[in-house]
Amino acid sequence: MHNYRLKYHTIVDRYLDEGDSFFPDTVQTHIVDGISNIQNRGILSTTKDYEVKQHLATLRYAGAMRGVKLTTQKLVDIATQLDAGKRVMMTPDASVYAGAKDVRLTYKVSDGQEQKITLKKYTQISFHQTTEIVAIHGDAYISM
Repeated sequence: MHNYRLKYHTIVDRYLDEGDSFFPDTVQTHIVDGISNIQNRGILSTTKDYEVKQHLATLRYAGAMRGVKLTTQKLVDIATQLDAGKRVMMTPDASVYAGAKDVRLTYKVSDGQEQKITLKKYTQISFHQTTEIVAIHGDAYISM
């Protein structure tokens, strides 16, 4: 299987207009991108504890476009969680995403020893084992 893009509409009403350019206002267009071998794309570094990847795609601006609705995974700001006194535990292969600026993370793996890493902007880190995020400097997010 190779990379592909699937584009489809929620309804096609040929009784109203038989041309290819007519879409009623209630019609939604969905776009799905399929990327082959995605787990091996964009890898920047790998260690025994984690893997760092470059984001495959980043939406930097989506202006005010009538009728356009973007749906993505819900992201949670880790710093807000830590400031509220909550523990942030990462399960294996879950990712921490850095936004438009570099992020410094302090984390603990199962041996309890604190370690630090700096994530460059628009990268993500996934840990190979359950890991606790202890401190963060910058904006980083986890998917829910």
